[in-house]
Formats: sequence, C-alpha cells, structure tokens
Amino acid sequence: MAKYPPEWQKVQGHRIPQFAKEISLIYKSGGTVVDLGGGDGLRSAICVGLGMKAYNVDAYRVLASDGDYMHQGFKEQWDAAVETGRKIGVEFVNQDVLGWRTNLPQVDVVMSFDSMEHWQNSPRALFKHLVEKLPHGGMLFIGVPNAANILKRLRVLIGRNVFSTMDDWYYTQSFAGHVREPVVADLRVIARDLDLKAEVFGGNWIGLHQLRGLGPVAGVADRMLRTFPSLCSDIYLLGEKR
Repeated sequence: MAKYPPEWQKVQGHRIPQFAKEISLIYKSGGTVVDLGGGDGLRSAICVGLGMKAYNVDAYRVLASDGDYMHQGFKEQWDAAVETGRKIGVEFVNQDVLGWRTNLPQVDVVMSFDSMEHWQNSPRALFKHLVEKLPHGGMLFIGVPNAANILKRLRVLIGRNVFSTMDDWYYTQSFAGHVREPVVADLRVIARDLDLKAEVFGGNWIGLHQLRGLGPVAGVADRMLRTFPSLCSDIYLLGEKR
C-alpha cells in the first residue's frame, strides 16, 4: 500500500486487513489469478506481491466517467492508483466484465469482490467459461454485499431504501450502482450450477466500517453475526473445482 498515492491510501487504506484475509483463502504460489470487476486493482497488486500473475478485468472508461457516482471527485487519484498497480505488475484488461473471455490455457483462481451486484446481466456464461479454465482444485471466490443483512432488515422496517440513494440513480446519466444484491441462497445456486465443492460464509467488513464509532461493541457484533451468514453485511462463496 505504501507505493500508492497518499490520497488513495486514505480512500482504501482501511480495507487492507479485509483484502489480506480474502487473499489468504485463495493464495496459490506462482498461480494465475483473474479479478473480475477489480476496480483499482489493489487486490490484484497484493497477489502480484505474493508471487502470482494477476489479470484485473474492468470497464475503466466507464468507471472513470463522470457518470459513476462512486468515483466522482476521485478521477486523478483513481488514475494514479491504476498506474501504480500497472507498475507493480498487474495486467489491466479494460473491457466489460460480462463480455470478456480469456485465451489463457489455465487460470488457477477466479475472484470477484463487491462487483457482481453492479452487473446488468447474468454472469452464468462467464463463470462457466472461467471454471472450464480452472484445474482440479482451482478456486472461484465471490464476495458481495448481502441484500438481507440485519441492518437492511431494520431499515426496511422504518421504510428506508436499502440500496443506492435516489440522487445517485435519478440524477445520474449513467447509473453504476447496485442492480441486484444477492443473498446466501443465491450463492448456493451458483455453486450448484457450476458443480463446485463450495462453502458459503459471512463477514462484516461493510458493517464494521459503518459501525466503527461503536468501538468494541462492533467487534462483538461481528463475531456473533458470523455464526449466521444470512444476517452478515458481506457474504462469500468459496468454491473449489472438483
């Protein structure tokens, strides 16, 4: 992270423990990893630093546009972060994720975090293509926000919208927000369809950041909620090719 611009360290620095934990679950020394919708490529850069070859696939012309509310005001920092990742050794692929296909003979790990909920169409064909590229024991790792986490359930009870704000959707020419957030059952459907030996589990990285002002209370809530993935703020599918 020290190689990234100071402005971007402020934006993403708090997420390094999350990224490190996620990557520890799929790390394969000398392997090839594809990150679908990897954005600035920070996770991919960590993989490269650990000796992996990383391909980071995302539609950067869309991500950097003024229509993407997630990066308004951050274009210069965003561009600098991507350039830093490129210098580290990340192979950036500027293409719509769902339409992308690889000519690589083998991919050891396919990962996608906080991206699938933005995709306008089904990723089924892409997932099947990439799972075919995985060797026996290769990994598919998907992390997404949980549409039914406990905080969202409480917000619904008081009549609040749990997805993007009205302004982000209504007043933005090109909407890049959440289209469909999954639930635990959805990830299990994907695992069965791809015939993966899979584990679905929960985390609370989003929730912990939202509740960071509560100190130790947030940590206790995190440990309790992980027993019930369907209530967690983040849910994961970790699948292994049979």
